[in-house]
Formats: sequence, C-alpha cells, structure tokens
Amino acid sequence: MKIIDISNHNPVQDATKVKNAGYAGVICKATEGKTYIDPTFQTNVAKLSQAGMLFGTYHFARPDNNQPEDEATNYYRQIASISTKLPPILDIEVNCNLGKDALTNWILRFIAAMKKLTGKDCIIYTYTSYLNSKLDYSKLQNYNFWIADYGSKEPTIPHIMWQYTDKENVPGIGICDCSIANDDLSIRKGGESVDWIKQLQQELNQVLGLNLAVDGIIGPATTSAIKLFQTKAGLTADGVYGPATADALAKALQNLNKLAQNTQTAPQIKKTLLKTLTIKIYSDGTYEIN
Repeated sequence: MKIIDISNHNPVQDATKVKNAGYAGVICKATEGKTYIDPTFQTNVAKLSQAGMLFGTYHFARPDNNQPEDEATNYYRQIASISTKLPPILDIEVNCNLGKDALTNWILRFIAAMKKLTGKDCIIYTYTSYLNSKLDYSKLQNYNFWIADYGSKEPTIPHIMWQYTDKENVPGIGICDCSIANDDLSIRKGGESVDWIKQLQQELNQVLGLNLAVDGIIGPATTSAIKLFQTKAGLTADGVYGPATADALAKALQNLNKLAQNTQTAPQIKKTLLKTLTIKIYSDGTYEIN
C-alpha cells in the first residue's frame, strides 16, 4: 500500500480526493524540537479522520540543543487525545554536533520516554545514508524503521516503510513524500529492483492500450490504470493489485495472446478490445471512462 507524509508545507486540502486516488494512509507532522507545533496538524488529522483514512503522526527531532525527554513531552502533548492505529514516529535526519554513540543514545532515550508516555515503541524514520554514517544500527535494530531512499532499489535494511520519492503529486494535497508498505506493515527486505511492478505496468499497457511509464513505482497513474482494469473486469475498483486482479489480468493476457495468433495485427487487436471504450488518463493520475 502507499502512504504519504505531510506537514504545514503541504497540508490536506481535500481528504476525500486523497482517499479516492488510492492512497492508504497519511502521516502528519505534529511537532518539532521541544516547543514547535505544526500549525496544520490538528486540521489535517480532523480532515483525514472525517474521510475515514488511516493516519499517523511524527515528531521532527532537533537533538543538538534539546533533551530527548523534553521533545518527547512536546510530541505527546499534541497526540495524547488522538486515536490512531499507527505508533508514534521519530524523524531523525538533521545534521548535528553529536557523535554516533551520543546521537544513538539520544534516540534511545526519546523512545524510552515515548514508551513510558504511550506504551508504544516508536518507528524510526531516517535516510539510508544517515543511518549508515550517523547512527549505531546495532543498538537500534530491534525497532521498526521507515527508510527514505530515492533510488530504484528498495533499501536492504529491514524496514516497514520505504519512502521512495519526495515528488508524488497527490490529488487533494499536491506534491509530497510517498512510501510503500505492506498492508499489515510487516517487515520488508529490499535490495532488488521492483521488477514485478514494471511487469504489471507493461501488462496494463498491453491489455488497455495505455502508455504508462514502466518505472517500477506504483504512483497515481499506475493506480488509476489498475482501477480502470478492475472496472472493465467487473471487479471492485480499489486500485489494489491483489489475487483477484492478478488472476483477471492473466486471463486478459491469455485472451490477447489467442487473438494475436489469428490474422489480426496488434493495432487491430487493441481496436477490437477497446472499440467500445474511450480511456483518458491525466498527469495527476485521474482518468475518465466514456
């Protein structure tokens, strides 16, 4: 599933549009340092809750000048009255004067403080390069990680979410970060190209006559194409590539291959399949069926 994260720089405008575009959840910035409160936090949470969307919260750490317990208190005060299925999240990414051991211990103290306040362990958000150079992973490996890495391969560090871009164009919000996670937020182990997504994009192009970018990323356009195929196949158009959709797509490809064995050319096959259907997919991932 796809989860986006936001702050006052890109607040929620229309949560229903976000939900209808196929995004499973939104993680909202709550606080920063020991005093800052995101001015859009409460409004963002209210809009997402009203739309029935999964949402979570995060705290942006400023470890240079603050005690972790003070920052945890600031964070907790803002989220104490909010009900969410996701645990608290610590965003640690700024350069600071603390060495690797001191910074790692700062994180452990923050997590311990939040555990005392909420009863839950924090998810740790950071970049692959930051984790490798600034932190002692051996002391943190028992916690769940949310890793930011904008390459074409998923990080090899075990993680529950992979933030793969900071340029996702989300209806109802605009440009923001986007991550991939398993539906149950179970541990992912990357390191390999997302070839199955590229294959899916190629198959959708073949069956529907589209021109999706074969980039291995399930963005809004690919999600819209999945919904489009599901609609045509008589399935629930939820944008999720599950077993039923995979089975229907495999059958559609089989039928396409059978047609290809006849005397029709490839353009004629596409015309036969799509002669009663006009499809328009726009740059923001929305589509029309006429």
